[in-house]
Amino acid sequence: QKKYANWLSINRELTDLQDKLTKAVQQADYNRFQFEEIQALELDQNDYEALEAELSSIESIDDIKQVIEHVHFVLDGDDKVLALLSKLKSSLDRVRSKDTRIQEYFERINAVLIDFKDLSNDAANYLDEIEFNPFRVNELTVIIDQYNRILKKHGLTNQNDLKTYFNSISFELNAVHELEVQINSLLEKSNLLENELIVLAERLHN
Repeated sequence: QKKYANWLSINRELTDLQDKLTKAVQQADYNRFQFEEIQALELDQNDYEALEAELSSIESIDDIKQVIEHVHFVLDGDDKVLALLSKLKSSLDRVRSKDTRIQEYFERINAVLIDFKDLSNDAANYLDEIEFNPFRVNELTVIIDQYNRILKKHGLTNQNDLKTYFNSISFELNAVHELEVQINSLLEKSNLLENELIVLAERLHN
């Protein structure tokens, strides 16, 4: 009787789990499509905010070049900032040994001059580095458009929200697998008990 009661209990649990699995499998087909679509975005490898900033920078390259050229022009050349600061430094240098305040001014002007020279050199180097890359623009546009399409599709606003949604889908898909494992385990137990009950019944009959 105890084995029969166990067999009945297992089969009731099996029926309940199979009903849950049927409902979960229907949702799983949709979830699996969503999972694969979001997985293709490689959210852990890509920083979409940084990619959008890169695209914006490339698309604004003419404006950026113009500003950098202006910085370099203002700092360098005759009668420009660096030249004027150099003249000022020379003037201070002539009398700095005679006045501590002038020595302080000299040191401050010298520090500014060094900083501005670095800035001028950096601006010149940056101008040489900047170039418009149409292939990169196309690549980024495709990637970002796909990302924004999926965000809009799920009513989300940023990458962290999409990661959270992705993890929830992954959890639901794993839950389906766990249900299948539970059902298979209970089926084995049910079949074993059923065989034992059949053997007992045959013995009683004989």
